[in-house]
Amino acid sequence: MDETGLRLERIFQEIFWTDPGPVSGKTRENTASWDSLAHLNLVLSIEQEFGIALADDEVVDMTAFGASLEIVR
Repeated sequence: MDETGLRLERIFQEIFWTDPGPVSGKTRENTASWDSLAHLNLVLSIEQEFGIALADDEVVDMTAFGASLEIVR
């Protein structure tokens, strides 16, 4: 995984309280702690970490680790 992926993986681990390791299979459907508050924390953490501002449609489309990675790239 590239640097961007590793940075995003760390954010997912922090937000969703997962053990260190791959989070590539994380989705909103299979992650019990992925509620609206966690989603907001995810968005804010990504914006801060990468120095970007996400558009509304990008925020809505962030339903999995892979989708989030594509948006950040």
